Amino acid sequence: MPIFALMRLFTIRFRMLGAIAVVLLLMGLIGGVGMLGMLRIQALSGDFINHSFTQSGQLGQLRSDLGAVRAHEKDMLLAQGQLPAVRQAHSAWLAALDAAQKNLGAAGRCADRSNP
Repeated sequence: MPIFALMRLFTIRFRMLGAIAVVLLLMGLIGGVGMLGMLRIQALSGDFINHSFTQSGQLGQLRSDLGAVRAHEKDMLLAQGQLPAVRQAHSAWLAALDAAQKNLGAAGRCADRSNP
């Protein structure tokens, strides 16, 4: 039986209500897909905030600590002839080196958690 003959069996009111129901169903499907997309984007931004942004902050701190290490190395070179100044710069250099190693360990742990 052709589709047009089948449609003629229904009243105009039933056909119009059916068309409205189909449109509402399709709008619901489009809205559902949009909501799933928004939830996915929210999850991705949360992942970025929890991992990538944290890692970039830790790498910035590591860069700052390594800059302090280089500055203390320069201080030791400039104060070559003065033993107390070299010892003071060396102790500051060791402290900056320890801080850099701690930050490197923290950045490594964070990177291990973000890579499955």
